[in-house]
Amino acid sequence: GHGESLGGTGIYCSESSPLVAYNEIVRNDSELSAGGIYCSPTSSPYILGNRIFDNSAAMYGAGIYLTGDSSPVIARNVIVRNKAVLGGGGIYIAQGHPLITNNTIVDNSDGIHNSAGVPIIYNCILWGNGDDLVEVSSMSLLTFCDIGDGDSAGFMGNISQDPLFKDPYWDDYRLRPQSPCVDAAANILSNNARINSPPIYTIDDEAESAPLFRCQRLDMQRALGADEMLDTD
Repeated sequence: GHGESLGGTGIYCSESSPLVAYNEIVRNDSELSAGGIYCSPTSSPYILGNRIFDNSAAMYGAGIYLTGDSSPVIARNVIVRNKAVLGGGGIYIAQGHPLITNNTIVDNSDGIHNSAGVPIIYNCILWGNGDDLVEVSSMSLLTFCDIGDGDSAGFMGNISQDPLFKDPYWDDYRLRPQSPCVDAAANILSNNARINSPPIYTIDDEAESAPLFRCQRLDMQRALGADEMLDTD
């Protein structure tokens, strides 16, 4: 769905820690900050497996906005074409200690914009953003990511190589078999049942939730980015 507000237009988490999973959060417009998802102080939700597309904010954090002592887990989301005027098109971290893992963050006004937080960033693809990483300091942990503008490439397992998405023109961000992001991830969350829960996709063509494309499930611990599907066409 989509809407307009002064902040947290799509989903607003206030002193709560819900599971925000498998939603399409699209075309929300904030006149201030937080177009898609807003996490206020002491909110630490699991933000898992969402498609966060085409949101906008007149200030900060068009896709996801984090503030206060929020420590969410942000995992397996596809975050695309979100635009914030002052920063944080994809994810804006005003404060907090988020774990950001296995996300695909593409074509946003900027990718991850950190102000005064201490994020942990693993296994993400940041590609084609205005600036992939902004003010992600040495206090943060950035490792095993594919970063288009070359930040930290060659250090801590980070690379800067075309991720070879299936068909980004049609918002298909599955990885091709020859992608450098396959078999390039750090296995850090193998015991986290919530993050490793079944994906939104299925290869069962008879199921109501059958995907647009047949594909093969990948172990998320093997590949960078959000999409657990490897194109087999």
